[in-house]
Amino acid sequence: MHAPRHFYASVLLDAGENIKALSNGLFEGTDPAPDGPETAQGR
Repeated sequence: MHAPRHFYASVLLDAGENIKALSNGLFEGTDPAPDGPETAQGR
């Protein structure tokens, strides 16, 4: 599910959509990844 969401976000940002509004709309109500975000500190 991540790839289509990322693609859609990229298209909207390229068209001039506000990043904060986009973030609130695309990710509202979604659960985070089961392992959480991957960070350099977590490796």
